[in-house]
Amino acid sequence: MAARLIDSNNHVPDVSPDDHWGDAANLDTCGDVPVGILPPKRKVVEAAVVKSADWNDEGLRIGSSSPQRQDDPTSGDLEVHEIRGNVLRLQSESATMAKSERQVVFQERPPKSELLAEWEGKEVELGSSQKKSIRWLITAGIGVVAMIVTSLLLLPIINHSNAVVPRPSDLLLTLDRGEVSVAGIDALNEMVPLQSQAEQIYRAFASATLTDDFLPLIRDAKSLEALIRKTPHIAKVSKAWLPSEDCNWNVFDSAGIPCGVLEGTLPDQSSFSACFVMKSKRLMLDWKATVGYCTAAYDDLVVSHGDGSEIRGWIIPTDYYTAIFPEADFQSYQLLSPDKQNTLWCYARKGSPENRHLAPLFPQSAIIEAPNEPAKITISLEHNRSGSLLNQWSIGKVLHKEWISP
Repeated sequence: MAARLIDSNNHVPDVSPDDHWGDAANLDTCGDVPVGILPPKRKVVEAAVVKSADWNDEGLRIGSSSPQRQDDPTSGDLEVHEIRGNVLRLQSESATMAKSERQVVFQERPPKSELLAEWEGKEVELGSSQKKSIRWLITAGIGVVAMIVTSLLLLPIINHSNAVVPRPSDLLLTLDRGEVSVAGIDALNEMVPLQSQAEQIYRAFASATLTDDFLPLIRDAKSLEALIRKTPHIAKVSKAWLPSEDCNWNVFDSAGIPCGVLEGTLPDQSSFSACFVMKSKRLMLDWKATVGYCTAAYDDLVVSHGDGSEIRGWIIPTDYYTAIFPEADFQSYQLLSPDKQNTLWCYARKGSPENRHLAPLFPQSAIIEAPNEPAKITISLEHNRSGSLLNQWSIGKVLHKEWISP
């Protein structure tokens, strides 16, 4: 049994996959053949395009299948005007006017008499000004000569008036010619070329194992023999050692005594400083200054022990003060041992002779305070103030401003 579909207009539509079946309620039977009635077929209603009577253009259409725009016959066509083949020129075709050649006009040279008259007038003017300048130079020269002559004539009168009134320099500065020792200068000059001799003396002293080997080379050996033998001596170098070529030899005067210092380096890289004195035209080794002799070892002085009657060291001003040694009354100094391994604090009362002897060793500038360098000194120390620290000492006396004694 076959079925067919009939729409509402009694047409039998073609059945296609895109057609939709009606509801089962709409099915009817017709004889043996069941008949189904379908709803009317939907029609696609295209959107009408509303055009304005005054606006002929179509709106913006987006899509790949947009219809081509048809020309509106009512619209006005483009008017075309044909231009003639002739070209309108802005400039006449006629040839330009030829330029006229420049005409040179020659002027006649003025007569020779007029030129001479003109230059003669200029020469007269120049000559007159030159004569005036020469006249002024002669007048100025006469005036200068007159001033010089007048000054020379008045010079004796001025000198006579100055000679009558003593100048301040004559009152304040006096020169005592008796203090100038020509013999001392000659002795220093004699010591300058004796560096090689000083090196040989120190070599014999440093390599000696017995006191008798170097005793004849010592200054004041007789008075110091007992002290030298009492002090242990150890050889520092071998017999084959020679001082290096870079040794320094300095010559100076100390309290009227010509002295010399030889400084260098030993084989163990330690430095040495040997002091010499010229005595009876012979170079002698100053034993006390060379070994840095002190009546007490610095190890004892640090703990407030030992005899401080003759102490050698390096001194430099410092600012370490305590209640026992206030800054208002004392000047503080730092005293280093000759080998600069131990330190003592020493104090000199301000205004005392000891402080007046030490102050010139450390001059200070009024504008720039320069750093001080330690200076060699030989002093006596006193430790008699109760309440002071162990390594604080009072300076009893300044023996001399060097390690070499006078």
